[in-house]
Amino acid sequence: MKIQNIHQNNTMLHIVGIKNCNKIRDTKKWMDEHDVEYEFIDVKKDPLTRE
Repeated sequence: MKIQNIHQNNTMLHIVGIKNCNKIRDTKKWMDEHDVEYEFIDVKKDPLTRE
């Protein structure tokens, strides 16, 4: 039900982490298997900044 709501609202999820983290890999795998759109932000490539 929550996945359908995400798609209906055109909400983009952001996953922030390091690509070789087990939890991040599991999360991205689950999202891909369930056709959930997301944007992955790799903090090693693009460190977070204070704005």
